[in-house]
Amino acid sequence: MEGGPSAYALAARLEEESGASEEPRVRLLSPFDGLVIQRPRNEWLFGFQYTLECYQPREKRQYGYYVLPILYDGRLVGRLDPKADRKTETLTVHGLWLEPGFKPDDGFLAGLGQALARFAAFNGCGSVRVERSSPTRVRAAVARHARRDAGPTR
Repeated sequence: MEGGPSAYALAARLEEESGASEEPRVRLLSPFDGLVIQRPRNEWLFGFQYTLECYQPREKRQYGYYVLPILYDGRLVGRLDPKADRKTETLTVHGLWLEPGFKPDDGFLAGLGQALARFAAFNGCGSVRVERSSPTRVRAAVARHARRDAGPTR
């Protein structure tokens, strides 16, 4: 593959030079983010197979309508299917899936909760509800951190 992982390395270096915290951050990526838009490169760099399933019939979707990849510590470690209900000001995560072999630590769980709280606020929501996760034990921890970090929406 031409260029290899140089674009990804450049992004990591820019973050380092910007004075970003030493602590790895959890980032929810748009399906159109430059890091994930090239599906074959994703698979080559990260072993992460990703499809934007909103263009598929419901019965063919594996994860959900508008699934967001999760980036943590330089790896694509999972994905989640969020839906903002602005009437009830609730961000519902219909499903949260971590990649096989990824072992979530406390830093990741707290970071994901914070990322969900920020995403909820961005979408005008003051609360986060996680309906299901794989592994199942992650659901309660992430929801707890998101609840603690969610602030007023206005």
